Amino acid sequence: MTLFIMLIMDLIVGAIAGYLAAGLMKVDNSNIVQNCFLGILGGIVGTLVGSLVGLKATGYIGNLIFAVIGAVIVIYVYQKFIKK
Repeated sequence: MTLFIMLIMDLIVGAIAGYLAAGLMKVDNSNIVQNCFLGILGGIVGTLVGSLVGLKATGYIGNLIFAVIGAVIVIYVYQKFIKK
């Protein structure tokens, strides 16, 4: 795949992960830009956490699962420590 297509797919997976995480955490999930950012950041956090425990995501479904887990962590940390 070309780099452009891979970037578009990562943005789509990130947006879906952010939307799912926002739904799981019962926060406003109407902002697609925020959801995409949360999903991408969540993918990074999820990959880091997964590597710490010895897990590795493969394929888009695995990446989506790790991104949702990471986005849930990001939302929790934001709500608990930053947004007071």
